[in-house]
Amino acid sequence: MSASSNGGKPGFRSFLRGLFSKASPAETEMTDVAVETIPDEPFNTYAEPQSDPIARPTFVPRPTIAPIMPRGAVPSSAPRPATNGLQIPLASIVTNLPLELHGKVRAMDFGQITVTVPLEVVLGQLGSGAVKVPFGLLRRAAPAAFVPGLESDQVMVALPLGEILSRLNPALLTRRPTQRQITISEEVASPFDVP
Repeated sequence: MSASSNGGKPGFRSFLRGLFSKASPAETEMTDVAVETIPDEPFNTYAEPQSDPIARPTFVPRPTIAPIMPRGAVPSSAPRPATNGLQIPLASIVTNLPLELHGKVRAMDFGQITVTVPLEVVLGQLGSGAVKVPFGLLRRAAPAAFVPGLESDQVMVALPLGEILSRLNPALLTRRPTQRQITISEEVASPFDVP
């Protein structure tokens, strides 16, 4: 089909021919001039704004993620001293997330990132056998690890008890005032001995 057979309009074949044909010398010179006018310095996307007459508030996030240990450093097995909270590894928390929150986790290596949970929250719930915190607390503590969004902030997340008990100071665990202590006579060697 040619341009003359369809009423003088150029066809698809002529369009492709024009697209893949060599450029004329005049077009090549224009391209060279355009390339020469591009500055050699990289484009800075984080340039400081010029004098802006409108004052904008600045947001400074509160750092709540514990510092990451350098490569090759061995983490101490002793619990870290935390005056206001307990530091739990984020990787162990993410493995226990409810199914509805799996889509909120960014795919990343959590490494040595820890989340600080208030000690009052841990001690207040430990007697019930489970320590749960709202997902919003985790999301604010490690914003880089989770997708932003407030819709799931009230979902409760169970923290791993093994991590909590290994990091908790045993002196903080007190007996209930109503709890009795029973002494066993010396005749009983083991509760599993057959008389």
